[in-house]
Order: sequence, then C-alpha cells, then structure tokens
Amino acid sequence: MKFQGKVAVVSGGASGIGEGICRRFAEEGASVIVADIDGAKAEAQEIASNGGESMSFAVDVCLYDQVLTLVESLNGDLGGSMS
Repeated sequence: MKFQGKVAVVSGGASGIGEGICRRFAEEGASVIVADIDGAKAEAQEIASNGGESMSFAVDVCLYDQVLTLVESLNGDLGGSMS
C-alpha cells in the first residue's frame, strides 16, 4: 500500500494505459481521480473496487479552463492545495 492516503490524478484514465494506471494506483491504496475527455466512460470505471476511493471528471486537458475547473473542484472536495 505504497500510496495509502495519497491522491492520484490520471488524465486519460478511462481506458487503455490510463485505466491500467488508475487500477494500479487503487491497488496500492491511492484515492484515484479519473480525468478523461469521455466523461461517461470515466464514470463507468469501477476503480474503487479494491477498497480505495475514486472520482471521475470529464475534462479535455487541452483546454485550460477545464483543467482549472478540475483543480479547483479537487481543492474544494479534498481540502488540499493542488496547483
């Protein structure tokens, strides 16, 4: 459980390599944020099945405003200070 108590934000986390990365972080105890341009697919992922937590966000990382909204949302939800 190398990442117990940590939060991992994975862009492109709804499929392929990104999904695998999300699952691995969850296996290691991280809370996983699945950020993907395909919001419906990101929501469908059951990353938290290993006992960790997960949240999903529809975000196009090419659009600054969407990334900023993601960071602001996570700061509010998680009480952290991402920047």
